[in-house]
Amino acid sequence: MKELLKQIELVEQDMNKAQERAEYWLSVEPFNEDKVEEYEQKSDLLYDKLFDLVEKAADQIVRITSGRMDKQTARTMIRTKREELKRLFA
Repeated sequence: MKELLKQIELVEQDMNKAQERAEYWLSVEPFNEDKVEEYEQKSDLLYDKLFDLVEKAADQIVRITSGRMDKQTARTMIRTKREELKRLFA
């Protein structure tokens, strides 16, 4: 679980960087459509990877709690209470 949380953070950082790069290439003159497309595609791929990692982490939380916590609540915890989760699984 600890490793999954770390992977989620790393993918989020990479996704944010890709989004920032896409926004940069949208704002500069002359507009570089190829660069924008490249970074948007990278961001989309990272989003898919992030979604898969969050799903795996949520499944683990449901399993660890023997189903007392549902998957939606687990996903919400991953998004909003990540620091607490990291302390629990340290």
